[in-house]
Amino acid sequence: MTPALAHYYFLDKGGLLTAVIEERVAPLVAAVISELESAGDDPLAAIRAFVVAYTRTAANNPWLPRLVMREVLSEEGVLREAFIQRFARGIAGALRRHLAQGKKLGLLRADLDVAATVMSIMSLCIFPYIAAPLVSDVLGIRLDPARASALSSHHLGILMNGFLEST
Repeated sequence: MTPALAHYYFLDKGGLLTAVIEERVAPLVAAVISELESAGDDPLAAIRAFVVAYTRTAANNPWLPRLVMREVLSEEGVLREAFIQRFARGIAGALRRHLAQGKKLGLLRADLDVAATVMSIMSLCIFPYIAAPLVSDVLGIRLDPARASALSSHHLGILMNGFLEST
């Protein structure tokens, strides 16, 4: 696509990125939220559903974490506000509701900070894909669709069991 054609259809970079969000990002985020909500009232199932759905989505769409890094997380990001309002609040809110319910039911520790736990879960899942070149080059971990299930299992093992040997 030439710059003139892009300008004709989208006017500017913001218009182009808004179209990308509507056409490509929205269905992916909707699928992650749908899987999260399909867990019903079970907070542990919701955590599992989010980790598996997010990891699979990021592995199958490696452009998505890079787009978020460039256009949402950077201070000059054109999509920051739209992404926060349209997607981030929805995913974080759904995860937060499930964790609060788990805490209320006594399934999660009483001293658990729900907001910080949502941040930790999302960080564990998102960071490898944002830092993909480092993860691949330094740690030798492939972040491709074939490895998504194993990575989800690893994340869930840490979240559900920690990493210390039981005594």
